[in-house]
Amino acid sequence: MKEVNNLYNLQAEIDVLAAVLINNNCMVDINLSAEEFFDTRHKNLFKAMQELFKKGTMIDTTTLVEYFKGDLSPIGGISYLSELLAAGSIFDKSKVEIIREKAKLRKLHKAILKASDDIKNNKDFEEVFDEMQKALFTISTGDDEELETDEDLFSKIFTYIDEQKGRDILGLKSEITDLDKALNGFQKGRLYVIAGRPGMGKSAVALNIVQNISKTNYVLYYSLEMTKEELGIRRLAMYSKLDSQKLERGQLGDQEWVKLAAGCNILSRQKCMTYAKAGIHINDIVNQAKKLKMQGKLDLLVVDHIGRLNLKGLGDSLREKITNVCIILKNLAMELNIPIIALSQLNRNPDTRQDKRPSLSDLKESSGIEENADVILLLYRDEYYNSDSKDKKTIEVNIAKNRNGKTGRIKLIWFPEYQFVSSMYKEVI
Repeated sequence: MKEVNNLYNLQAEIDVLAAVLINNNCMVDINLSAEEFFDTRHKNLFKAMQELFKKGTMIDTTTLVEYFKGDLSPIGGISYLSELLAAGSIFDKSKVEIIREKAKLRKLHKAILKASDDIKNNKDFEEVFDEMQKALFTISTGDDEELETDEDLFSKIFTYIDEQKGRDILGLKSEITDLDKALNGFQKGRLYVIAGRPGMGKSAVALNIVQNISKTNYVLYYSLEMTKEELGIRRLAMYSKLDSQKLERGQLGDQEWVKLAAGCNILSRQKCMTYAKAGIHINDIVNQAKKLKMQGKLDLLVVDHIGRLNLKGLGDSLREKITNVCIILKNLAMELNIPIIALSQLNRNPDTRQDKRPSLSDLKESSGIEENADVILLLYRDEYYNSDSKDKKTIEVNIAKNRNGKTGRIKLIWFPEYQFVSSMYKEVI
C-alpha cells in the first residue's frame, strides 16, 4: 500500500521542540500530548520536557542527559539534540496546530482502515457505522476523556461525598470564620468577585484571605494598585499586630522590632507569589497561572483589580472587555481546577443614594461580571459615610450572588491600623 505522507510534519515537530530548548516558557502554550508527535524521538523528548517543566527544572542539554541517565538514544542521541539546538526556532503557535491536525489525521486514517477491515470481515453495517461515528466524534472534539457514563459519574460522586465526611468546610479556608461558613470555603473551579466603592476594604479583605490561605497553599496574587513594599508592610502589620504607619516610618520600640523580626521569619515561609505592577494583560496572567499549575504550585489566584488590567484586544466597548476578562477568568478557574478571586470597583451610584449599600446593578459594566461570577461579595462600611455610625471598624459583606449557596449579609471586624480583618468578636492579640 502506498505510504500516506500527509499524516505528519516532521519540520513542525522539530520547530516546536527547538523553540522549547531556546525558551522553556513556551511549554505553557503547547497544549499537546507526547502521543500527538509522530516521530518516536520527538515523543520521548517532549515527554521528558513536560516532566522537567512540571518540576520547575530548566530544560537544556544537561538536564536532559540527567533525565535519560546518560543514554540519549531514545531522542536520537547527542548529535540529534545538538541539531535541534542549532535549529534556533522561534516559537510559532501555528506549528502546534499543525502537529495537532496531523495527529487527528492519523487517528482518522486508522479509523478508516479499521472500518475497511471490519467490512472485509463481514461485520454488519450498523456495527461498523456506529464505531466509525464514535471515532469521528472523538477525533473532531477531542472529548474522549471528558465524556463520562452515568455509571462512572455517580461512582465518582459517591466516592467524593464519602471523602468529605468530617470536613467542616469544603473549600480553602480563609480563616475568616463567618465568611468561610457562609461560602463553604473558596472552592475549586469557581470565580469569586469582591466589589465595592473606594475605601470599603476590598484589598484588605483580599489580602487577609491571601495571608491565611498561603500558610499551607500556593497563592498567586496580582496587585495592580500597590507596590510590593506596601503589600509586604500590610501583611506584616496584620500578622504582627503592629501599626502599619509606624512600620512605614520605621518608628518601632525594642519589643516591636522583636515582633517585626519574628513576623518576617514566619511570613517568609509562606507560599504566596506576588506581582505588583499596573497594566498587565490578562493573557500574561493566564500564562503564568498555567505554568505554576503545571509545576504543582498554584491553589488560588487573586487579581486586584480587573479594572486596572490591560484590556487591549478584548473588545470594542469597556463592557465587552470586562465581560471577556470575566469569561477568561471563569474558564481558567475550571481548567486549572482552582478558585479565582477578582476584585472590582463599583460605579458611583451608591454615593448618590440615601442608603449607600451597594447592589449588583452598581457593578461597573455589571452584566459581564454578574453573569460569569459564581459568587459576588459587595462590601460596605457605614463608618465611611456616617461619622456617628454604630458600626465602627465594621465591614458589611453582602453575599449578593452565590450560585451554589445562600445569599445574605455578614459583618466582619476591621482593624485599619493593622490591616486586619476577622469575624466579629474575635480577640486580636
